[in-house]
Amino acid sequence: MSSARTGSPDSAHAREFADLLGVAPVDTDLFEALTPARPGLPRLFGGDVAARALAAAQHTLPAFRPVHALHGFFLLEGQPGERMLLRVERVRDGRSFATRQVSVTQNGRTIFTLTASFHREEAGADLAVAFPAGIVPPELAEHHPTDVDDFPAREPLDVIELLPFPGTEVGVGMQRRVWMRSRAPLPDDPAVHTRALTYASDFNTGHAVARAAGIEPADAIVASLSHSLWLHRPFRFDDWILMEMSCDAAAGARGLVSGTAHTRDGAHIATYTQEVLLRIRRPDH
Repeated sequence: MSSARTGSPDSAHAREFADLLGVAPVDTDLFEALTPARPGLPRLFGGDVAARALAAAQHTLPAFRPVHALHGFFLLEGQPGERMLLRVERVRDGRSFATRQVSVTQNGRTIFTLTASFHREEAGADLAVAFPAGIVPPELAEHHPTDVDDFPAREPLDVIELLPFPGTEVGVGMQRRVWMRSRAPLPDDPAVHTRALTYASDFNTGHAVARAAGIEPADAIVASLSHSLWLHRPFRFDDWILMEMSCDAAAGARGLVSGTAHTRDGAHIATYTQEVLLRIRRPDH
């Protein structure tokens, strides 16, 4: 993978983002990650936890076995400033596929579990979801303030909301399109870019459900419940990626979002789904 944005003055910030997506070995198949303390932030960003779990799994495999699918469950809120321990189980090592399960704990409590599958590269059919028509390129898109601009998860990312939102009526369907990329260049290691996309794919999915339900995001309590991501093609996350999100269903205080990710030149690189908790915020909260 060639570098997309070398020589940026933000290289120190790139190192910080790469560190945010990484883990450190403690023992065989046991890793740790230090989470940043965030005054006033009640919980860790789910994409942070999922990206770290993927990093732990990746450390137990050779580089030629890239991840192609991951499925995670958010069990408890992660606490900012508290160490995470990540234990990897080597479920399978086949000739073509390998499977890893990762359990993430804080203070002895499991907060997240991940199953990830890795596949050696091989030739096959080539089909894709087409790049949506009428998308304004990031250089020409207007920057609009949003209700998520101050959330710490946004700090490592450049985010351009494409307004107006595609969904003009309350109900299921397309709710959000956004250009995203790392704010600074990332290392050439493809594994780091898959972690970055994992991080970003948890960004603001709950707000897509809230908008579909006709609820102002500020009036809702949202939290990630489960997350799945499938990787189709190589990419760099320090170049612009178009993320589309649709609300497919909402019932019983839960909503389902599906999304696609495309490079700016139209390559369909990933598909993802997430189930989120959606509750109306009471006046005293």
